[in-house]
Amino acid sequence: MRGCIILSFAILIFTMDFDQSQGNQWVSRILSQAIQFWLRSRVDQIQDLRVNLSGSNRAILSGSLPKASVFATKAAYQGIHLSQIEAIGSNIRLNLKQVLRGQPLQLVERFPIDCTLYLSPEDLSASSKAPILIQGLQDIWPALIQDWIQP
Repeated sequence: MRGCIILSFAILIFTMDFDQSQGNQWVSRILSQAIQFWLRSRVDQIQDLRVNLSGSNRAILSGSLPKASVFATKAAYQGIHLSQIEAIGSNIRLNLKQVLRGQPLQLVERFPIDCTLYLSPEDLSASSKAPILIQGLQDIWPALIQDWIQP
């Protein structure tokens, strides 16, 4: 499995368009492609997916990512359907130095995410029987009732 991931990563590197105007941002472009590849492997379906990472090569390689954004359309994950997703994270810190020594990738600290989800009536209908949605509603329903009864 690891060899397959390395081969896929190598293919991504060699098939990327390295024009001169963005040549100095090669780390963010390669990682953006790798994250897109990984995200596509995790979802049930996705029509359009764009990942944009900002930061200098040096900052990213040291594990500091000032900003990351994800945009997707027609996505489904574990039965939850969404028409559109826009997410932006900032001040992301990762343990990339340890990853280069064979350790698993981990967050160094929590970071804020601004996220907008667009859910159409068709999305809600398609998601209505998803076990993860049903469980989430069962978990939150008592708290909503409690807040409503005792303001």
